Amino acid sequence: MKNDYNRLTVLYPLLLALLFMVQTPYASAQCTFTPTTVGVSGNGVFGFTFTLFPINYLPSGTLNGAPKWENQNFADYPIRLVWTGSAWQFQEVINGVPVAVVAENTTGSATFLPCSPAGWQDPEDLGYFQPGALTLSGGCGSLLPETVTPMVDISADPSNSISAGTEVTFTTTPTNSGDTPAYQWKVNGNPVGTGPTYMSTTLADGDVVTVEMTSSDPCASPAMVTSGAITMMLTTPSCSSPIRYVKAVATGDGSGESWANASDDLQAMIDSPCATEVWVAAGTYKPERYPTG
Repeated sequence: MKNDYNRLTVLYPLLLALLFMVQTPYASAQCTFTPTTVGVSGNGVFGFTFTLFPINYLPSGTLNGAPKWENQNFADYPIRLVWTGSAWQFQEVINGVPVAVVAENTTGSATFLPCSPAGWQDPEDLGYFQPGALTLSGGCGSLLPETVTPMVDISADPSNSISAGTEVTFTTTPTNSGDTPAYQWKVNGNPVGTGPTYMSTTLADGDVVTVEMTSSDPCASPAMVTSGAITMMLTTPSCSSPIRYVKAVATGDGSGESWANASDDLQAMIDSPCATEVWVAAGTYKPERYPTG
């Protein structure tokens, strides 16, 4: 019994893991090609092709690893365009079975459907078209998915020119980011935050802010891009006097630049980047914190 218990103790977590895997299959988005209508025109049998306007062939699934198309009037003209593995063929079909090759082109591939008349042959000499006069349009050409190029720009609010301690918010403006892009903010190349915005009050003069964006669009190439850099510039305030003046009740404009304009905020005057001295009128004052910097 003890051995059976030990075996169950080992197997139970494995069974739970297997059950989880069965119930939660992992599916990742893929960059896929979406076929569109192919027009066929040129001298030939009406219904297969026509000189005045293209006969449309509509996407109809895949065959041999490539898209497949069927005549828009398949019930009356049961002709399909398929990749055989070695050639593109227009096949006449009865009950789902090809009975004749109307036209063939061996110059293409599973990822390329030729548009040009060159290469289209009449291998069984059925006379459905005039050789050299069969032209494809619309959804022909490359059958590979189109990639998109992601981009991300950033902006700084209020700006990149600030005084020390100013709160700056950086915001992304993405292009081809997908629905759920990932962001990594960096200051001087060091990671500092994630998300579409970043805020800081501790930026120094010359700090360089960038963001890396990883697009969730499955067709993004490359998937990760880096924004342009914003270089911070710290401005030095213009100081009319190195002395700041404090009274229990503010006077004048309260700037603290003179007794006539004395401030009532002792802590603010202590923190002032212009102050090398703080003169205080008689009274009781209690700083709330240590001077900054």
